[in-house]
Amino acid sequence: MKPLVFALSLVATLAVAVPASAQQAPSLVGTWKGPSDGVGMEMGYVNADYGLVVEEQRGRSFKAKVVYPVRGGTKSEPVFGTLTPDLKTLYLSGDDGIHIGTIQPDGVIDLCYLEADDDDALALCARLTKQP
Repeated sequence: MKPLVFALSLVATLAVAVPASAQQAPSLVGTWKGPSDGVGMEMGYVNADYGLVVEEQRGRSFKAKVVYPVRGGTKSEPVFGTLTPDLKTLYLSGDDGIHIGTIQPDGVIDLCYLEADDDDALALCARLTKQP
């Protein structure tokens, strides 16, 4: 009888634990935009619109591009990202620096960019909302 009780309690425990670990990653595919605020060695203080365009996502990992204003237009750069297992924190890497972000309970993404270079340094954060 004891083995049966143990087996049933084990099955009940696993049944409760599986849904929590099997959460689906939120879909980030689409265009995210918002204001940024930061400062850089070359650029000085920066206040501009910032964008993240997530083009493809598989599970927690995704391919995207960041879009930001430059003199005479906009520039985009590819980035590669992933969500942590808790599905709340994002890490993105590009060829110049890294982005670290948090998905807020209201669906907004707070995304910060850090670049360290001998010729330039830059730190900025943006609050991004998904565009329709």
